[in-house]
Amino acid sequence: MPSKRHTDRIGVILSPQAEEFIRSRVDPVREFGAGRESISTPTTNTIERYAALIADGDEEVQEKLSEAELNYLRDILNGTFITPDTISNLWMEVADAEPEYAVKWGINDSELVVKLQIMPLHALCAIVENVEAYWRKAT
Repeated sequence: MPSKRHTDRIGVILSPQAEEFIRSRVDPVREFGAGRESISTPTTNTIERYAALIADGDEEVQEKLSEAELNYLRDILNGTFITPDTISNLWMEVADAEPEYAVKWGINDSELVVKLQIMPLHALCAIVENVEAYWRKAT
């Protein structure tokens, strides 16, 4: 009987940084024996840990941000390419946004800047995941 972790195979193309990260977590002997590497286990573990962090971040975002603030972020981040290096600077996107967006959504953009500046990284990642999921469904 297959393990509960065993599902259909999928292929992914990793960035060099992601591949280096995953390969640094591979124990070739323990994973497959005889020196053959399997990246399935460390990749799965990493994705599951990330999903847990995002779930925790979602809870924090729901506690700290209003629906209007989330809609504002969805609006100003529409089409914005967010990289791992820029996630911690989401507050800059708010600071640089046109004032009419804050008026449109009835939010205080200065207060949102402060909220984002003190928000932990996993919550900021959850915001990005939320925004990207919103626009995937909308298009």
